[in-house]
Amino acid sequence: MDQELNVLFVGRDAAYCDAMGDSLQVHGCHVRLRRVLLEAEAISYLGGLGVYENREHFPVPDLLLLDTRIGERSGLVLLDWRAANKDAGMIPVVILIKKMSYDEVQIFFDRGANCYLAARESWSKLFPVLDGLTELKALKKRLEQRIPPADRRVQNQLQARR
Repeated sequence: MDQELNVLFVGRDAAYCDAMGDSLQVHGCHVRLRRVLLEAEAISYLGGLGVYENREHFPVPDLLLLDTRIGERSGLVLLDWRAANKDAGMIPVVILIKKMSYDEVQIFFDRGANCYLAARESWSKLFPVLDGLTELKALKKRLEQRIPPADRRVQNQLQARR
């Protein structure tokens, strides 16, 4: 993979996040991994609010990794917010679970999660997801380069109004 992916880890376990980042780097995944602790902070990050306004430093993530042990609601508030926000709703979500029943996992899928990774599973199961996202990001970049400059100005103006 030659494109860098921006990944936002939402969870309290810094050691888990760091170990995951190290594992992904060792396996050749070019990932810029950022971590926020709480759902409210993740919503601010995704919305580009407050300290997260500067998208040079805090780019929109290509993937959300949501640790379901983050709090009382386990990420459901974040998933509901994501579903109600057009741009954030396009970001794939992988939930990281330690121990859940089928019914509990289904609640996350019903709220918009795309897949899950059990804590005991290898992070290598994320590689196909990251490969697919890398290909999509490269395709999007190629398509944007094909847009004539005049159309690109209009496109940028429309995005600025959002």
